Amino acid sequence: MKRGNQDSPRNVKKPKRFEINFLPNMPSGENESSMESKRLEIVEEMKKRHPSSTLIAQYMDITFSLRRKELVEKEPSVKETLQRWPALFRESQIIAEFNRITSKNLKQEFFSALDKHTSRFLEVFESKKGTTGKSSRSF
Repeated sequence: MKRGNQDSPRNVKKPKRFEINFLPNMPSGENESSMESKRLEIVEEMKKRHPSSTLIAQYMDITFSLRRKELVEKEPSVKETLQRWPALFRESQIIAEFNRITSKNLKQEFFSALDKHTSRFLEVFESKKGTTGKSSRSF
């Protein structure tokens, strides 16, 4: 029994637990040259004053396997990555990339971890109130 559309990002092969260098399959009907042309379109779109977030999100989803392959195999510097994938450093794409890799919501994971450690943060802030010269009531 098939579930949903085969081209859906949800049908990407999931990594095994603790598989760091996971490389997903290319989307059906795509090859490296077609994804490279989409990458170039993303670069051109990002040069615009008001880039289309819909187009960028669509192409970033499609080119995930190419991007992941580059990052795992070539290990480029941040500067090189920024030049090749400028949209990857937008807030919306950071969240989407985290979701593509881990299948978790970045904001939800962050805030739940923050909630878990809040009591310890408050203890640290309370103990440091005399060293900063301000009272703890100012926060």
